[in-house]
Amino acid sequence: MSIDACGKLYRSWGGTFDSDQINQYLNFFDDIGFYWSLGDLSNEIVYQMFGAYVVEAYEYPEIRRYISGFRANAGQKQAFENFEKLAAAIERNPDFADLVAAAKVCGSTHSPANGDARNGS
Repeated sequence: MSIDACGKLYRSWGGTFDSDQINQYLNFFDDIGFYWSLGDLSNEIVYQMFGAYVVEAYEYPEIRRYISGFRANAGQKQAFENFEKLAAAIERNPDFADLVAAAKVCGSTHSPANGDARNGS
């Protein structure tokens, strides 16, 4: 993904990745959030292995916009909910404060191309 470079992601908005690729990316984090919520993955494991990636994705404006559009377009109001719950929990951990602040800087300097989030274009 182009998140680390603050680049555009979604192909319909001038990026390189189609909806299937972004869905796979988000579903990976959503699955981790699901197993974490069941207690199958500990905070320590999730934070160590995936924490930075989850925070970077969660704070990326284009990802949030994509999720919002996906929910509206697909009629799946709970899509990627486990990802969001996991990200919120990680962000509450003071050990991630610097990472959260850095991720938000990318978000404040990147503005996705205009398009209708309701239909993903």
